[in-house]
Amino acid sequence: MNAESSLGIDRVRGSERIASLDVIRGLAILFILYMNIQGMGGYDFQLRDFRYPTWTTADFWSVYGIQVYMSGTQRGLLELLFGAGIMIMARKAMEPDGPVAVADLHYRRNLWLCAFGLLNAFVLMWWGDILLTYGIAATFLFPFRRLKPLTQCAIGAAFIGALVAYAAVEYQGRAERFETAARVTAQQAAHQKVTPEDKKVFDKFQQRVHSLVTPPANDKEAQKKIAEANKAHHSTFGAYWSAQFESWQFLMSLFWIIEAEIIGTMLIGMALCQWGVIQGRAPRSTYWALMIGGYAIGLGLRSTAWWSILQFQPALRLQDITQDVDRIAVTLERTRSPRSNSATGSGAGEGQRQRGDVSQGVRDAFWLQGMQAGFIMIGQGFRPPV
Repeated sequence: MNAESSLGIDRVRGSERIASLDVIRGLAILFILYMNIQGMGGYDFQLRDFRYPTWTTADFWSVYGIQVYMSGTQRGLLELLFGAGIMIMARKAMEPDGPVAVADLHYRRNLWLCAFGLLNAFVLMWWGDILLTYGIAATFLFPFRRLKPLTQCAIGAAFIGALVAYAAVEYQGRAERFETAARVTAQQAAHQKVTPEDKKVFDKFQQRVHSLVTPPANDKEAQKKIAEANKAHHSTFGAYWSAQFESWQFLMSLFWIIEAEIIGTMLIGMALCQWGVIQGRAPRSTYWALMIGGYAIGLGLRSTAWWSILQFQPALRLQDITQDVDRIAVTLERTRSPRSNSATGSGAGEGQRQRGDVSQGVRDAFWLQGMQAGFIMIGQGFRPPV
């Protein structure tokens, strides 16, 4: 028996594994890969427009369904599970005099996660990397393990609340630009003088409106960006790296917003783990409440917001303020999945075996999907669709 085994901090194996967590994790990774395939070889950061290369009725409903029901929720599930994983790994260090080896293992694992994330993010230039941001967040969360679940949940909610406040400030800025544009339009119609500041805001607003209402196929500036992206994707690794660096510069400007989302969601995951929600141990009524609340609040807000967004017309949407709230609501709804397979009473052992079979099936499907995605990407030569 090694030192980690004697302390109870070695890897959870076999019958000790919580099958419901494996199920949720496997499904989340499955859907994350599918949702990111287009971004892996497309023009997401060059255009930030869903209408290229095609925009058919099928494209509309596909994008609408993904954005309403899936977008952001699968990484949210991983963040909840990451928080739960911290609680599970720290199960032998819940007192001040707990084994130092628990903290050592926690920090070593997450520092390695950061190292792999740095490679993935800044050498391979994958702008969708989560290893670095998750590793950074987790290094700060270990001291929170001993808090009561309600306290963990409250702190996590405070982080989400800060994101809502930030979004409200952004919304106010957009509202002021809309007011300025309306004022300048009225002044021009009345042949009145327009201040240089208002004219500058108005010109930028008009450029944004033009790019919004004009499909990329008919927009000269968009076509220029597409040509540059194609050239970079078909050139050397250095050229590709330089082109992707612009995307990373944009994401790094949002670094603290991204980290706030991750830390807040992980803290909520830590609380849900203590309450037994993620493991499928909460009362069935809890999962019904999460499902009803997730659909009513999350899907209600998202469905109206994305219907408006996909009309590609300038508009102010109050849902832009609550986007992190609806993301969390729909994400929490997904935690009901393991409970639907759980068993009680004398059938619990069989239920556990069934969940284990499902878990293995999800892992097998994940590896098969990874192979399929690999063949797709290799077959395309890591090129965007043309």
